[in-house]
Amino acid sequence: TDNRFLGNYQEHYNVDRDILVYETEPGAGQSYQQLMNYFEAVWALPCCKVFKDSRCESDLAGCYEQTAQRYPEVFTDSLTTAEWESATLAAYSVELWSNPIEPENKTPILWARMVDAMAQDSNVLVQTPYIICSKDMYEDLRTVCAAGTRTDILISGTNPFGCTDYLNQKTHLRSTGTHIYEYLGEQAQHTKAVLIGEDLTLAGSCNFDMRSVYLDTELMLAIKSPGLNAQIRAQLDVLKESSRHMSPDGSIEDGPSYVPRELSWGKEAMYAVLRVITLPFRHLL
Repeated sequence: TDNRFLGNYQEHYNVDRDILVYETEPGAGQSYQQLMNYFEAVWALPCCKVFKDSRCESDLAGCYEQTAQRYPEVFTDSLTTAEWESATLAAYSVELWSNPIEPENKTPILWARMVDAMAQDSNVLVQTPYIICSKDMYEDLRTVCAAGTRTDILISGTNPFGCTDYLNQKTHLRSTGTHIYEYLGEQAQHTKAVLIGEDLTLAGSCNFDMRSVYLDTELMLAIKSPGLNAQIRAQLDVLKESSRHMSPDGSIEDGPSYVPRELSWGKEAMYAVLRVITLPFRHLL
């Protein structure tokens, strides 16, 4: 665990999304069983070693005590089933999707499932911090759009490597038929989600980049819930209003709340250099 995502922030932080999955029958949930099996499979890999450091135990204990003091009601009150149901959104199903777990180049199983699901509906909204695609990934997006699926992709300009690759790849992105929304906000957006139609939400750790597709062991929850889909779609619609929209034909339209930023000469110089030196290493960004 790392405080970049789980810490108590005061100023700058990565905006992320946590989803609580609550099953009325303890231990019976499909995604729960899948996650337990996934954990045990990773734990049993020969490459996994026990990390021994006494500081970890003390740090976690201290974090627990701070949390207990800050939110005492969590440690004293137990919610009834009715209270849980009123505080959550109903889901028809929750399933865990994952990449292969072996520490080697991956067959893009997770990406293939995501693309196949996207192609089944006419309306797809994607949120990813950045987009760094291989030729095959571009072709997959092109196939989805050619089938009549309106595909909107919301990216945030906070990662310098993702930004420079995006500047290099704009023409390729437009050729896929996707609509790109460039979000510039105060906080970095670290969230990954794919909203398909009005009921399916894919949420988890998979970026739209080659590392996530071909190298990393990523996890996504496939949640069939019209309520959750509508809730997250409303959140992203607000971000789209603060974005610059690039259509497949290359036309540019600023959202009603979009505020452009002027780059310093130092950042412009840095991006110019990165656009060149990152080309041979795109698959590792």
